[in-house]
Amino acid sequence: MKGLLQKDFYLMRTLARSYAFILGVFFLISLTGVYDGTFLCTFLVLMCVMIPANTFSYDEQAKWDKYAVSLPAGRPGVVRAKYLFTLLVSLAALALAALLQALLFFLGRAGTATLLEAELSAVAPAGFGILMTAILLPLLFRFGSQRGRLYLVLVVAVLTGGTVGGAMVLSEAGLGASILLTLLAAAPLVGLVALVPSYFLSLRIYREKDL
Repeated sequence: MKGLLQKDFYLMRTLARSYAFILGVFFLISLTGVYDGTFLCTFLVLMCVMIPANTFSYDEQAKWDKYAVSLPAGRPGVVRAKYLFTLLVSLAALALAALLQALLFFLGRAGTATLLEAELSAVAPAGFGILMTAILLPLLFRFGSQRGRLYLVLVVAVLTGGTVGGAMVLSEAGLGASILLTLLAAAPLVGLVALVPSYFLSLRIYREKDL
């Protein structure tokens, strides 16, 4: 499985420079005050969500799956490698988002937000992104990268609507600020927990898939 994981990181390396350049541009724009840190972190998370989808696309172009399932790791190894790769990318995005928010805060570009509030505005989108990938990966295994990308739009719409609607309900319920902060801080944990049933669903789909 180590080789399968390395393969995805080699594929990501071809996109890393482009992603880093785009993120750098948006960071500089955030320093001017045009965008706030929350937008920057959300943009970072969306880029990282697209990375697993891109690896699926490269695999399909190279007819990789037919070769990969013949390896000793077999189909379960392919699924495990994809999920481990996604988890590592998601955790890296979380750490980078927290770092960028801290930089914006210490450079005086976080507005009136405290450091804790600035960091939570990085943590919450990262948790949202992990949850998004937990939903997206079974779709990619089932439908492939092309149709899977289309379903990604639906996933984003549903999660965004659910998040906004949930925030409005909590606000109307008059929950205290401490409870809201706790919910935001728990967002990555919710995403990580969602990866567990997502993994077993993807494993079942891929075992039954005709390659």
